[in-house]
Amino acid sequence: MNIFILEQLITRKGNILLTWQQAKLIRSSKSRGRKPNWFKKIEEEVLENPSSRLLKAEYQIEAPNQKAIRCKALKVSADKRKKEWIVFEKTHSIESGKVIKKESKSVIIEHWRVREDDNNNNYTTFEKCKGCNLGRHNNMSCIIRHKQESWHQVVRKVQRSEEVAYTKIPITACISDRELINSELANNGRDIEISIVGIEEAVIQRVVKDRRLKIELSRIASELKEEKVLDIYTDGSMVADIIGGKEVKKMGIGFVIAVDNYRSPYISFSSRIIDWPSSTRAELGAIWAALLVAPYKANLRIFSDSKAAIEGIQNF
Repeated sequence: MNIFILEQLITRKGNILLTWQQAKLIRSSKSRGRKPNWFKKIEEEVLENPSSRLLKAEYQIEAPNQKAIRCKALKVSADKRKKEWIVFEKTHSIESGKVIKKESKSVIIEHWRVREDDNNNNYTTFEKCKGCNLGRHNNMSCIIRHKQESWHQVVRKVQRSEEVAYTKIPITACISDRELINSELANNGRDIEISIVGIEEAVIQRVVKDRRLKIELSRIASELKEEKVLDIYTDGSMVADIIGGKEVKKMGIGFVIAVDNYRSPYISFSSRIIDWPSSTRAELGAIWAALLVAPYKANLRIFSDSKAAIEGIQNF
């Protein structure tokens, strides 16, 4: 089965655990046989609701789950007697259907709509299409021609009843990453925003980990982006407190920037840093923060009262 980590047994949505039968179907293993004890132990530990397969909050992962197991790539066979069910991509959406005819370079498909049924153990349901703009209407069916060289995946173990069919395999387990990404981009296209930031903010986003600190430094950088010459006064400090009978050292950093044409004649910033406490490190941290917000083409004059920090930079 080649299953080594829990994430492989979680669907791409990140909140549903596969059943043992689903895992075996995806891995093309015989679905019969007892559920192993190790899988039972996993279910007992991680499931919030055994009937819906919903995971406990602490075991849910961010979607999309890239480590979810997938079906082995399988294309339509050359055997014209076989009428496989397939999923395929059409105009950046994932569609499905049953092959009704095979030609040398194309397959003719009876179109069925994909619908994931969240209330049915994450099975995939197919509903017969009565006509749409993707194909041509033929009696009570919608017919689509699909090139054999284009991406498609055979779906195994599909059971049909009149106008509805279903498989126990989640549809996302049948689809490659590229087609999933194309489909998700098409479905969420209206929600996509492209944000272009300046080099100063890009550096801040890359090197600063704290979210609130990122926002504050980015705000200051935005206010200073048109400045050509800046005078910056930096300061750092280290104090020692006695907490619980132990000495705890804290470092503070800050700067003040003199500006013109603003409601205030200066912009100030203060924060704290951690690890390897020393007064010189605090002074260097203040200078580093000031450099982060300064426009990269501006001329700077940085004023510091730390001889050690200045010499450290000069000798670097």
